[in-house]
Amino acid sequence: MTDVNRDRLLDDLRALSTIGAQPDGGVDRLAWSDADLAGRRWYAERIREAGLEPRVDAALNVFGHIAGSAGPWLLTGSHLDSVPDGGRLDGAYGAVAALEVLRTLAESGDSMAERVEIVGFSDEEGVRFKVGLIGSLALVGELDVGRLRGGQDWKGVPVPQVLATAGRDIDRLNEATQHLHSVKAFIELHIEQGPRMEADGIDLAVVSGI
Repeated sequence: MTDVNRDRLLDDLRALSTIGAQPDGGVDRLAWSDADLAGRRWYAERIREAGLEPRVDAALNVFGHIAGSAGPWLLTGSHLDSVPDGGRLDGAYGAVAALEVLRTLAESGDSMAERVEIVGFSDEEGVRFKVGLIGSLALVGELDVGRLRGGQDWKGVPVPQVLATAGRDIDRLNEATQHLHSVKAFIELHIEQGPRMEADGIDLAVVSGI
């Protein structure tokens, strides 16, 4: 089993944390804001630089895979947006770790029965429009576009206008389901949002309930 490149992983986490960086050390990448879109471009470019194939769907989810890989998808990743002045690792760790795993697989030449597909989901947090999990709900065909259509952010900017500025059409969000039939399983690496594991000296655990 080939180990991931820890230094490269940490370098990428630091680089992503500079996008939307705040003076107190947090990050501000609200959904589909300039900072969030910059983070998505950065993620797609890192996928491309690794010789992998990036793709951005109708809901602004960013995907990547090894060119020529086939079979049912093992999808892994997390979200790239944040809450206002959010944590540097919330979501980012899972998305960047997925990228590092895929790069390591590509470099090692190890074969997999499944096609490993990585994803950086859009608008997981739900802070800007009071509707969360937009990217993942669009992927599985459960997004209520009608509810979203009438929404606006705290500045009064309607959701359709925000999406249009980001290059997307609200009426096409559910086209993100086009590859759903390929997904066999999904796994997400996420930081613990609390002190319990650290206090108990536990490095890794499986979530049994939310």
